[in-house]
Amino acid sequence: MQTVSKHLSETSWKSRSATALVLDFGAARLKIKDKGEDRRPPWKRAHLECLFDSPIYTGGDGPKQRLKAAGNRLTIYHDAAYFAPLLWYYTAACREEICGLEIADVIVEHETPHLHIRDNLTRGKDGEKAGEKRAARNRQLPIPQELIRLGFLDYVRGIAAEGHVALFPECYVSTAKRGGAFLYERAWIHMVDYIADRMPLPPAPNGKGADIHSIRALGSSFYEVDGVNEILRADVMGHARTGTNAKHYSKRMQTEGPEVILRERREFMERYVPVITAHLEPAPIRLLPLEQRSRVGSPRERKQRSDAGSAKRL
Repeated sequence: MQTVSKHLSETSWKSRSATALVLDFGAARLKIKDKGEDRRPPWKRAHLECLFDSPIYTGGDGPKQRLKAAGNRLTIYHDAAYFAPLLWYYTAACREEICGLEIADVIVEHETPHLHIRDNLTRGKDGEKAGEKRAARNRQLPIPQELIRLGFLDYVRGIAAEGHVALFPECYVSTAKRGGAFLYERAWIHMVDYIADRMPLPPAPNGKGADIHSIRALGSSFYEVDGVNEILRADVMGHARTGTNAKHYSKRMQTEGPEVILRERREFMERYVPVITAHLEPAPIRLLPLEQRSRVGSPRERKQRSDAGSAKRL
């Protein structure tokens, strides 16, 4: 706007005074204050270790009681509540990138099984593909061996056999809450309660506590060590590359091919992201009826109504 003002002042708005400026937009410039730290604190590794030691992963009391383990027949079920947190932790992908995956986005028959994070119909609306926030988010992420050990590929085949398009179909049964918002409401808030009952949560100095996206901050922090290849880090995280070489000259995907690149990315991810689920035993894939999936229930006992006793006596 300041450039336009200067141009007009020299042409159609030219003043008789040589020093006059008709519209001085420069005077209205505001100094942007440094807001400091991100308002969203990251999870620590110990918090995720706590979650992955919960009955969701070791065996719970059944549908809607999956964060409790008081019974004798403890069971593990597989759905978004089980696999999404594992995927968030081991890949550092975003909430909706994981919750909005389609079966076609999971490339199983490949030397390096991987996820293709891209626009799809599940994350779109009105028949239009959508999902990517920017071009760099379109990327191929190797599936870590630990997830394969825990049965993720078997789960994918099971969902495909049911005829679904979405990898986590229960997250799209409602038009009001879709994808990650559904999972947040039905499962994640209870998972946070489970962690909070066992250890302090990350402090929220600016009023916003750790959430699902905070797992991505933890994942990125694992790469914050000496010797990390910043191009690999950017490509895995889905960040835009920086620097002339990274943006314009490095074309390794084209020169070496996806087989080499995906293998390198998997080795890179597994080198820096600690395995914190080695204690878990793989369980046979168990799929609940669709309406019961990812409804884990609260880990806390329901509070008894204050008038329950008197009502019973009546």
